[in-house]
Amino acid sequence: YLAMFAVCVALATVLIACHKPLFSLLRIPTELHDAAFDYFAFYIAGLFPIVLSANGVYINNAFGIGTYPLYMSVITTVLNVAGNLITVLVFQWGVKGLAISSVFAASVVCVCYVWKFRRCLRELGVANERVKLGFSGMKNSLPFALPNMAQQMVMYLAALFISPLVNGLGVAATASYSVVSRVYDINASVYQNSARSISNYSAQCVGNGKRDRIRKGFWVGLLQGVLFVTPFVLVCCIFHKPVCALFFKADADALAKEYAYLFAKRYLPLIYINLFCNLCHGLFRGVKATGYLFSSTMLAAIVRFIASALLITPLGMEGFYLGWLISWIAEAVYAAVLYFFGSWNKPQANE
Repeated sequence: YLAMFAVCVALATVLIACHKPLFSLLRIPTELHDAAFDYFAFYIAGLFPIVLSANGVYINNAFGIGTYPLYMSVITTVLNVAGNLITVLVFQWGVKGLAISSVFAASVVCVCYVWKFRRCLRELGVANERVKLGFSGMKNSLPFALPNMAQQMVMYLAALFISPLVNGLGVAATASYSVVSRVYDINASVYQNSARSISNYSAQCVGNGKRDRIRKGFWVGLLQGVLFVTPFVLVCCIFHKPVCALFFKADADALAKEYAYLFAKRYLPLIYINLFCNLCHGLFRGVKATGYLFSSTMLAAIVRFIASALLITPLGMEGFYLGWLISWIAEAVYAAVLYFFGSWNKPQANE
């Protein structure tokens, strides 16, 4: 928590101070700069509770608790939606109201997670243990943490480098990408929970010396992810117009809407390819096959950038979506080869 707090404060300070060159790098249309900064500044300033609330999910999963994060997700959703309505419609705060409600919802959930964490520590009989600050604990975790941090950094840097390509197509493309990202996140968050379960289950199998159970757990997680995400995919595909309309203003540009409809109708049904990739991430992370984890993510990032850069000029947003799909396929093929022929399931010397 201390490390995350320090990183979040440093990031918030630098990003807010350097927002102008950052907006230029991302090629955000000039007419959107003021609104973008309103949202960006409040959201980044509240980055720590947002990161902490996501971390609470991982901690509960590691304890084997699956229901509490579900309750927190419901609370977050209710507070976020209610906060959006109040800040935008009642207080007339505009886009900064959206950021404020997101930070507020995350802060409330953070308090709940800290309370739950303390309760878990009491059940373990270690709640009153004195915390000694030092580098020994962090040093022991670095061999596992650093590759995972690098993998996450590759994912977000890929999005950073691709954003200027989309923003360069104009305001309609920028607006549609924002909506498409929301629709994608809604669906991806469903199977990402399955990936976290696979990660924890695989790590527990390794710790108990029961590696023979890992493959079965992976396929159960894959089936679970498919079953859970399918209703969301069907709703978003069949009712793509009303779903996308939830994220557009009433007077939104018609072209921006068409871009979003195109993704929901044609490309979202193929998200199952990404589902497989994500579950492989969870598996490789759980068995500490960090080389596989990093290389598959790096491959996807490189392929997505190159494919998008080549296709977006002749095909516009269609080319961007195709580049995204091609990266899913490339990573899925690579991850499948690693899964079936890699050495990730062999015991390591330190086990």
